[in-house]
Amino acid sequence: MIQSAGDNFLDSLTYHEDMHFGLLNDDRDVSLERIDPYTSSADRDNWHSASQESGFATPGDVNSQYFSSEISDDRITVSPKIITPDNDGRDDVTSININLMDAGYSANIRIFDAQGRDVVVLKNNYLLGTENTLFWDGTKGNHELVDSGYYIIYIQLFDLKGNVQHFKKTVVVSSK
Repeated sequence: MIQSAGDNFLDSLTYHEDMHFGLLNDDRDVSLERIDPYTSSADRDNWHSASQESGFATPGDVNSQYFSSEISDDRITVSPKIITPDNDGRDDVTSININLMDAGYSANIRIFDAQGRDVVVLKNNYLLGTENTLFWDGTKGNHELVDSGYYIIYIQLFDLKGNVQHFKKTVVVSSK
């Protein structure tokens, strides 16, 4: 069990020898490695014996069995990066595309101005699919057009296992 300095519970694992790779003749001196740091440590399938090639241990290095289900920044795109919300039918809105490998994620999406002031809550606790396209039309929460300038699209993705990730993308709102 891992606890913080204030004795708050942080993480734990209940070890059992059958968590090691079944074809090992002897698991003595073989490290058990966590495969994905973003998946629960209580998930027995998230553990595997260190590889033979690594000497059965990787102290101070990335685990030999490492795989991350973390959502990479390139799975979230904003297009176009410059919008002119003048209702002429050209670049009036920006699309926020979120492509996920796994189902079960929700999102909180907020727009901030360049000074960090909250402009609008685009989505709150929004259940995502694996392929998502959301739109922002350059307006505030009261449907009033924002001033020209840089805006930050803040995206928080989370699932019920406690995995949380944060992303920031930018868009420019311009007038002709």
